[in-house]
Amino acid sequence: MRKNIFFIIILLLIVCIPVMADKTTRILTAFKENIIPGENAAMFVDFELLDSSSNEIVEGREVNIPQEFRKVSYNTFSWILQGNAFRLITLSFEFYPMVNNNVKPTESQKASTITYRVDLSHQTTRIGNAAISSYNRALTADEKASLTQGSSIEFIYYTNGIPATYDMYYADYYQFSATNATISNNQVPLTLTYNFATNTVADGFPAAAKVCNSWNRYGSATVTIQNIDENTVSNYATGNYEAPVRLTITPQS
Repeated sequence: MRKNIFFIIILLLIVCIPVMADKTTRILTAFKENIIPGENAAMFVDFELLDSSSNEIVEGREVNIPQEFRKVSYNTFSWILQGNAFRLITLSFEFYPMVNNNVKPTESQKASTITYRVDLSHQTTRIGNAAISSYNRALTADEKASLTQGSSIEFIYYTNGIPATYDMYYADYYQFSATNATISNNQVPLTLTYNFATNTVADGFPAAAKVCNSWNRYGSATVTIQNIDENTVSNYATGNYEAPVRLTITPQS
């Protein structure tokens, strides 16, 4: 019995704003220090996508979901967001319908769109080799006071050319607009925001500060093909099904 083979082809379209033009694919493993005395390091944000084998995904590359993962969650891609921005950063994902655009005339009566579910998750935040606690809510005053009983990470911040060393008690904040969505005939946006300033404690740290120690934030996306099994696969047209994903990264200016 012939079996139709279905793929989700993730066509990743990454949109970056100009502040992020200075790009690198290195994973930072040390604290970023100021190079020029009297100046704060320029704010930067960078992004790296990895497939299920931890290989880098470049823009426009196709990422296939194997046939055996019908109706089973598949770790389609993961991300590493890198930078030194202290304040709000927004990742906006747009997941588009999974469509077969080359349906044969003899199969025109069959379905050409596959419904799929996507699940996003934040995994961890690191500064250098230190794992930083992450919360999807703002900490209470008591929790922030407790945070200062732990280990701090020093950071030098210049105000009007004058340096000051701050003991940074880091705690990350992240928030999803929704952690999952089901995509059928219309594109669906999912937004993830990060903000170190929400939960991090540093006595006297300037309210205008835009940079901090360099960090890495890790997350992943899994995809589950819906409504297809050995009994229903013949209802769908044969061929490849593509689901573009558009990603926009916006740090607070």
